[in-house]
Amino acid sequence: MKTQMNEISQFEELMKKFNLFKDAQIDEDSVKSDAVEFSISLLCPLQDVPENCRVYEKFLFFTLEKHAYVEVHLAFHNIKASEIILNRDEHDEAIYIETTLLNLKEQTIRFVFEHDNVKHIKVEYTKFNVVATYDEEEKIYAHKRLKFRPVQTFKRLFA
Repeated sequence: MKTQMNEISQFEELMKKFNLFKDAQIDEDSVKSDAVEFSISLLCPLQDVPENCRVYEKFLFFTLEKHAYVEVHLAFHNIKASEIILNRDEHDEAIYIETTLLNLKEQTIRFVFEHDNVKHIKVEYTKFNVVATYDEEEKIYAHKRLKFRPVQTFKRLFA
């Protein structure tokens, strides 16, 4: 789904839908910035429910703590300035977002990183204009931090 947002309230609804992008992983290769546009892709975790779990070989059923993701691509237009406060050399691990902050007075959107709340990505805009692209049906699965399910879950799913 591709959505053009010209009102900050529309972006706030998107943020609510994805829990302020909390625990979303930044796709570092997707970050692009020029004089008038800033774009970024976030891997937003989905709720840990059976629909978002994967079954392997019909006998091994498990999910992960942050198992299923939806890729959300955000393209900000009418950019006045953008800043990325992060030294790639000092951080080899994946970068996760702690929260997203909107400042209507300063007209900024700030993605605060989980590992260090001073480090962030900040976008300052003149007239709010964002294109959000995502498909909730197209899930991306991670393969770490296994969490095994109890036998009762097997019985319910395969009864």
